[in-house]
Amino acid sequence: MPDYKMHGAVALVSLQGGENSARASSRQPDHVYQDLMHVLQDVSVQAVVLYGNDDNFWGDGPLDSLSLEQPGGCLSVRALVEAVEHSPKPVTAAIGRSCMGAGFELALACHFRVVASDARFSMPEIQFGVLPAAGASQRLPRAFGFDAALNAMLSGKPVAFNRYSQTPLVHQVAEGDLLSTAVDFAAGASEGEKLRALPVSGVDHDLFAEYVRNASAAMPVSPRAVSAILDVLEAATGKSFDEGLALELSLARQLADSPEHQALRHAWLSEKKAHQITGLDLSKGVRAIASVGVVGGGTMGAGIAQAFINAGIPALLVDKSEAALERARKGMQAGYESQLRKGRIRESDIQARMALLTTTTDDSDLKDADLLIEAVFEDMAVKKSVFARLDEVAKPGAILASNTSTLDLDEIALVTSRPESVVGLHFFSPAHIMRLLEVVRGQKTDDGVLATAMHVGKTLGKVSVVSGVCDGFIGNRMVNQYLRTAMLLVQAGATPWQIDRALERWGMAMGPFRMSDLAGNDIGSAIFQRLETERPELEFAGLVHRMCEAGRLGQKTGKGWYRYEPGQRRPLEDSDTLELIAQSRQAAGVEPRRVSDQEIVERCIYALVNEGARLLDEGIAQRASDIDVVYLNGYGFPRWRGGPMFFASQTGLFRVARTMERFAEAGDSSFWQPAPLLVRLAQFNSTFEQPGAVQ
Repeated sequence: MPDYKMHGAVALVSLQGGENSARASSRQPDHVYQDLMHVLQDVSVQAVVLYGNDDNFWGDGPLDSLSLEQPGGCLSVRALVEAVEHSPKPVTAAIGRSCMGAGFELALACHFRVVASDARFSMPEIQFGVLPAAGASQRLPRAFGFDAALNAMLSGKPVAFNRYSQTPLVHQVAEGDLLSTAVDFAAGASEGEKLRALPVSGVDHDLFAEYVRNASAAMPVSPRAVSAILDVLEAATGKSFDEGLALELSLARQLADSPEHQALRHAWLSEKKAHQITGLDLSKGVRAIASVGVVGGGTMGAGIAQAFINAGIPALLVDKSEAALERARKGMQAGYESQLRKGRIRESDIQARMALLTTTTDDSDLKDADLLIEAVFEDMAVKKSVFARLDEVAKPGAILASNTSTLDLDEIALVTSRPESVVGLHFFSPAHIMRLLEVVRGQKTDDGVLATAMHVGKTLGKVSVVSGVCDGFIGNRMVNQYLRTAMLLVQAGATPWQIDRALERWGMAMGPFRMSDLAGNDIGSAIFQRLETERPELEFAGLVHRMCEAGRLGQKTGKGWYRYEPGQRRPLEDSDTLELIAQSRQAAGVEPRRVSDQEIVERCIYALVNEGARLLDEGIAQRASDIDVVYLNGYGFPRWRGGPMFFASQTGLFRVARTMERFAEAGDSSFWQPAPLLVRLAQFNSTFEQPGAVQ
């Protein structure tokens, strides 16, 4: 039976399967299509309104129509879109707060669009390495110009409809009730307008040609999808509408089968899955966190406090130095004023956030906080001292959290009388910006404390991943092997800049030596001094120690692996670095050899994979996808490769294991023996994502 309502001569066709609420699920395109056919045959209908709910026009999310062939996929959407566009009766879209993906494709095919005052559209397909496949690439540039369409499709970010209220994209902005406004508009609408009939405006062909040359390399998403978007938009300017549609569908089919799409889809789903903890119901036992105390007024402590006040949670920042607290406050204020100048926040937002911040040099003021976070120097004795004091001042039921990035959380917890209330909250710097939060579960951490920590991460807008206790947890334990491998490659014959370039071309946001200069080589030197004692079976180059002895600590001293001009962060190759490397090779008796870019990438990335497999075997990481989430959100791993573990599975674990065995024959054999889990999976031709029964 057809499912539509009449308002005078206007037929109202719902795109949602339930009541007008955000929770109603979207109807399948085939069902909407059938209703539309009935409406078009109804002689009493003069006009049609398609409507969703106040929150969403149509489509259940960014993955709602990415598959082409299955029911409800892009081919079904495409058929509905064409039926709407060619309808002899004018069709108006009533668009609520959000319109994305398949919903936006449908809205563009409608003859008119009435939008809520806060309505936003987005084309998130680029974030999944695919194209819209129902004509958006051809209609959108005709709706509001080539440049705006280019930006919208390449960013995938939400855009306010009312920015384009003077273009064919928007016919009316509803200030009152959306559906009533749309019905009134439709009742008075004349013959339908088709975006396909409009020319494409705002095309600068010279600028576009330059963009084509540079965009694929510059975009932190799938290069193949970027190239396809450029192709279909170019078709919109030089080919017929139908030719553009045919190219869009052809490229969409290719991208749907691409490794990049599979990786990006894996990344999105993995972030959703990371919040699931085996054997723990995160909806139970969550404690209310109404106030937070942060101990340590340095860069990390200030960033953590800012993350909380950004989320509307009062934060008390404690430090022994009044000067440090003043620097923290001024730093936050300056950051907010910079955002104000860019139009990202309002003056009232700054005032509201800063009002939530309190600073003090008296740690007894922490007595009322629900959550206390330590963010002091990475030294076990210092952290134990702080936790012993927190145990004294914290109220019963308060959670004590450490921001340690490497140290043994269980050892820290033992200095308190409540180890069950101790958890790790490893923020990544800058803490108020970086998405990743490693939540470290100690041996005695209470389930309710863990559930609360995960809830805190969600409140702060973080992607939270649970880790067990080990040296460096998930992220830093793996990155230490990545950096150690990179330094051994330099010792063998590569240069730091060759390694950085090879890995950045492969997709890493920043090469290991640029990253080391940014963090501070003294930090790396301290870590490797400890590892050299604790892991004597591994090979170490010792290069980072020479850099520090020469005063080359990185950006903070103006020279590290690279040199930096005063006030600049651009890394410059430095012959002095090569001299230090030559001295190190000579002292070690190493004759430099040629190192290929392929070897650089394989050794560095496979070092992550092998250590990740060991983490899984030891139960430190709950699942391989959690490791991928850590690296995608905390270490600049290319999202379109899915994370180190997913990349290894795509490459083939048998091939990965054999390559590691070849490396083991050449040296550093203790590390390059493939992890037992990796060997088992390779033998059964399995993957990290589908290990089956081999574990």
